[in-house]
Amino acid sequence: MAIITISREFGSKGSEVSQLVAKELAYVYVDKKTIESVMNQYGLISFERFYDEQHTIWDSFDGDSREIISMFSKTVQEFSKNDNTVIVGRAGFILLTGYENVLHVLIRAPFEQRVQNTMQSLNMTDRKQAADLVMRNDQSRRTFVQSFYRADTNQTDWFNIVIDTSCVSPEMATKWIADAAKQLDKKEKNPKKTTLAIESDVVLQGVVEKQIAQMKL
Repeated sequence: MAIITISREFGSKGSEVSQLVAKELAYVYVDKKTIESVMNQYGLISFERFYDEQHTIWDSFDGDSREIISMFSKTVQEFSKNDNTVIVGRAGFILLTGYENVLHVLIRAPFEQRVQNTMQSLNMTDRKQAADLVMRNDQSRRTFVQSFYRADTNQTDWFNIVIDTSCVSPEMATKWIADAAKQLDKKEKNPKKTTLAIESDVVLQGVVEKQIAQMKL
């Protein structure tokens, strides 16, 4: 089995690459909406707003924030116990670091290229508005990871593969990632050092399995 976590800078075409990889490998595709669907069943209906807003270190001491982050982390880890899954999002590379069956990927691009991509994908004509959108998303991603996981999103040592889509096409990026996943899948692994060793919450496990089954229909 292989699990792929894909982190992406806003406007880097990372979502496109992630979807292409999942399609190429016939993997389950797990993103923010998928995780939100699971968390909503636990009454955490404010997750989308929480995920997208900017945070400070003090948020990590807030009881409600800790509850949301705890459930978010457990949900990501539970999805990682499913064979052949692409997990897209901000903290997958942290939550699943060190496991032998996980490939960590970062999709990035220079700021100006991401602004141009954003203008094109969202049919925007105002460059400043697009640039502000990219900066806000960068800040949101950075503060989320720093506040709750004490990690630096600019530190590339977390990742096995880093791809700059200003010089690598989404199609080529997809091929590289898919080939790497296939190679990882062939390697012998210590079961105790794979995501299968993560302890499951029986109730959460059932919810995640149901979600995956619905996605495969």
